[in-house]
Amino acid sequence: MLRAFVATLILFLSALQAQAQDRYWVQIEARQTLTEATERARVYARRFDDVEGYYLGRGFYGIVLGPYSESLARAELSRLLSSGQIPSDSYLQTGRRFEQQFWPIGGGQATTVSTAPELPALPQVPLTAPEETLREARASEAALPREAREELQVALQWAGFYNATIDGAFGRGTRNAMAAWQTAYNQDPTGVLTTRQRALLLLQYNAVLADLDMQLVRDDAAGIQMQLPTAAVTFAEYQPPLRVLMVRAISHQRRF
Repeated sequence: MLRAFVATLILFLSALQAQAQDRYWVQIEARQTLTEATERARVYARRFDDVEGYYLGRGFYGIVLGPYSESLARAELSRLLSSGQIPSDSYLQTGRRFEQQFWPIGGGQATTVSTAPELPALPQVPLTAPEETLREARASEAALPREAREELQVALQWAGFYNATIDGAFGRGTRNAMAAWQTAYNQDPTGVLTTRQRALLLLQYNAVLADLDMQLVRDDAAGIQMQLPTAAVTFAEYQPPLRVLMVRAISHQRRF
């Protein structure tokens, strides 16, 4: 009797674990303030019945639809994107980054916390680059000069998908990084970026640099010059005994 009970309990727990693993959400927005995120969740709740909101860490609040099974989540993402009901940079979430639930109001604590990096949204700008087949993407990629290939590796590295040498050589590490980027943004993970995808990746990367307003700053008193994100830091003080230039962070917001 005890053995049968234990077997039944194991089966039950295994079913619960499998069910928990097969939970996906469609992330449609992320905001940097709770007030703004709550208002956006309220707007979406007028159109959808399954809106939820979670703190994602690092100062961002995510608005999602779900939960669904993986197959249903992919189908919903495709349906809602094709009908234009959600932003074009929406993508699937597994919930690993979910922390405190803020919507519906009174929601509870999420069961897991992840330190995975935030994924910035793809730029919502019109692009003239045509859609390409894998063969066409390989051909357009082959025509890239080394500097352009290195720039793509830098952008992939900044986005958190690439951690190898910036050498312009698209080996296994770069291919895996490209496939991971494509998967993260609900693209076919071929490991070869199309002309359009390369443009989106670079726009994504350059948008951050533009927001930070990187400039070469020279300080004659300290006798140094360096590239500084002037939109994010400002002069604070000189710190003795050496005349070391100290800067402090200034508040700025950007939607991902």
